[in-house]
Amino acid sequence: MKHPCFSKSHESGRIHLPVAKECNLGCNFCNRKYDCLNESRPGVTSRLLTPKEALLRFAFYREILGNISVAGIAGPGEPLANQKETRATFTLIKQVYPDVNLCLSTNGINLLESVKWLSSVGVGFVTVTINGISEDIVEKVYSFVVKDGKVYKGGEMAKVIIKSQMDGLKALLTYGFNVKVNIVLIPGINDFHICEMLEELKKLGVSYVNIIPLIPVKGTVFWERGVRKPPLKRQLLKVRERAKEIGLKIMTHCKSCRADAVGVPGKEHEFKGRFIAVTSSDGVTVDSHFGSFKKVFLFDSLTGKFCGVREVNGTYNQLFLNDFGVITDVFRVFKNCGVVITKRVGKFPETLLKECGISVVQTEGSVREAVMEEVLKRNYFSRFTGLKFSWEVCRDV
Repeated sequence: MKHPCFSKSHESGRIHLPVAKECNLGCNFCNRKYDCLNESRPGVTSRLLTPKEALLRFAFYREILGNISVAGIAGPGEPLANQKETRATFTLIKQVYPDVNLCLSTNGINLLESVKWLSSVGVGFVTVTINGISEDIVEKVYSFVVKDGKVYKGGEMAKVIIKSQMDGLKALLTYGFNVKVNIVLIPGINDFHICEMLEELKKLGVSYVNIIPLIPVKGTVFWERGVRKPPLKRQLLKVRERAKEIGLKIMTHCKSCRADAVGVPGKEHEFKGRFIAVTSSDGVTVDSHFGSFKKVFLFDSLTGKFCGVREVNGTYNQLFLNDFGVITDVFRVFKNCGVVITKRVGKFPETLLKECGISVVQTEGSVREAVMEEVLKRNYFSRFTGLKFSWEVCRDV
């Protein structure tokens, strides 16, 4: 089972693709201000992506990291309330990478009517968040739900949520999906209700659950009502022990990931930028745009020594003409690179490179001078070892 969230021992990575903006459920613990660089919690991302951008992001990380086996959509809103974007993203990725595992995290409201198409596009893993199965509890956890274009609140809301989630969960199990149920442990709200939930989930055939402590967030309904503390550790351990007693598997390595998380949970991506890559036609002049380069010349980032040339059969611009056959070539050339020097680069590829920790330098002129300037910026080792950088190391290039 190649999914790091379904197997603690698995070392394969996953990537969350933030294509789902809209949401159909008002969770009282959620702040819908999703565009955040610094917070690490579900529902936040640095930006939204189109399905095509999501494919490019997946491809870039897959080629650079090499261990990404799962592509998931977990927000920042509800994936099944953004069916067009979610379906298009999964379809594109599966066309280019048929071996990848597709994953979805959902609140379950639109799940029953989505199970067939999820199966048809190749989704194999689904996580459903269920925080209550009794109407009085559900009324406290949520403020509204949108179902079939109608907004429900109060008691009617609770009935719609419970029925939608239970029907969807049963359908998933019937179709043979790998299913995990997430439960947010909310002190004073559902803490004494969770054991009852666990027994019911076990009866339905659920085998894997993840009990998550509440992350208090300023600006939420719960925050305004004074629910501002996470559960005590002993509360969390108690319900997890109960889950084990009745035969449920427990996810204990959850990191409450962002909607744009990458890597193995708890071991987010780290790039070892050994090389400086230069887009150039001849290795002498920085004359190639990122969108049309055919070669990159590699230099050691510590010494500036010329290390070789990587060539591509296509161009980055072809990807935006839906020619995805060149996608692995275009991104693979930047593996183990810490700096990319190019004549010009568009905003999206520049963002991709930078969020991976790869610096981007836009310049023209001499390759040798551009490389030496970057080496000097990063040549901290000479302060400690006494080694000196030579301005002549790139003379042969």
